[in-house]
Amino acid sequence: MRRFYKCYAIAIYRNVPKFVFYVLKYELLNENFSETQKGAILTHILNARLIAISPYLSPYYEGEEPSLDEFIEDSPKLKQTMDLISAEQERHSGFRSNHLF
Repeated sequence: MRRFYKCYAIAIYRNVPKFVFYVLKYELLNENFSETQKGAILTHILNARLIAISPYLSPYYEGEEPSLDEFIEDSPKLKQTMDLISAEQERHSGFRSNHLF
């Protein structure tokens, strides 16, 4: 828990709004966690994983639906994945393959 607050403090100091957005969504998820409901732990884990991919996937996100570009740009994991795919496509653009597709 101490590490979490240290990261949170660094993010605020560096004015990193995306990180704060993730933290706030995760805190909201924790506030709404109830151990008395059936399947609460599994639901909590699923929702935490969704937030880790993109805060827009949070069940508690109430803003406007983001454009596809915003959705990818605001998620470091999705952005990195798209950049890697793009780099591989560029790397293989001159490569002739025997594949049918």
